[in-house]
Amino acid sequence: PWVINLRINKDKQPKEKIQELNDLGFIWDPIFHEWQEKISHLKKFKEKHGHTRVPYNDKKLGLWASNLRIKRKSLSKEKIKELNDLGFNWDVISHEWQKKIDLFREFKKKHGHAKVPNKEPIIGPWTRSLRNRKDNLPAKKVKELNDLGFIWDVYSYEWKENIYLLKKFKEIHGHTKVPRKEPVLGMWISNLRSKRKNLSKEKIKELNDIGFFLEARTIKWKENINLLKKFKEIHGHTKVPVKEPIIGPWVINLRINKDKQPKEKIQELNDLGFIWDPIFHEWQEKI
Repeated sequence: PWVINLRINKDKQPKEKIQELNDLGFIWDPIFHEWQEKISHLKKFKEKHGHTRVPYNDKKLGLWASNLRIKRKSLSKEKIKELNDLGFNWDVISHEWQKKIDLFREFKKKHGHAKVPNKEPIIGPWTRSLRNRKDNLPAKKVKELNDLGFIWDVYSYEWKENIYLLKKFKEIHGHTKVPRKEPVLGMWISNLRSKRKNLSKEKIKELNDIGFFLEARTIKWKENINLLKKFKEIHGHTKVPVKEPIIGPWVINLRINKDKQPKEKIQELNDLGFIWDPIFHEWQEKI
């Protein structure tokens, strides 16, 4: 209350008291003082960055600059001129864009990627909106986003990311049987299998080329074919005994159900020198 009273009754104070307060750095007009402080900070900001596009998250100036734009009509001509002389950016739309760009840049720096989740405050809905209206954005803004590594097609980005992880998994483990608990990949592969009918032929081929198959029967077939190849490499033939683990019963079943096998599978087995009739084969050998 005392300092408020001093300010109100400044003109009634003796010169000595005014001088004593001035020597202490007493602030007679806190509103004007704060203005001068902010202007000083804005000048320093411009000296450092070469512009006055203060980011929203700037602790000293962000909120103040934002409020200036909202309250422009209530500012005095002198203050507007002072800001104009500094090149202050009054454009709210431009400021909002810059605010989100700054938040996006901050997100990328913090997380190491530009894949902003929808639930991310402010920029989550913004990035989703940008993707929907890319064709209507000015080329300058598109370029700015591209330079920041903005992801326009999240599905394609995640596909490439997961394909890379799948290849790495195969390099480490020697197979593509990814367990469900595997971070990122486990859930992705589970989703792939449940939505395999919606996958394009190109994507299915890309997976197959890595050695990954969506159908459980196809996976089992490939596993047994590989075991048969290894057996042939070791023994020099494909006369698999019944007692051979896994592929012993499998080859018997193949022979019994030959007529039910697709042509492609029969051809694959023939190329390996598979023996369909071991008794006849042995007779031929003896003869």
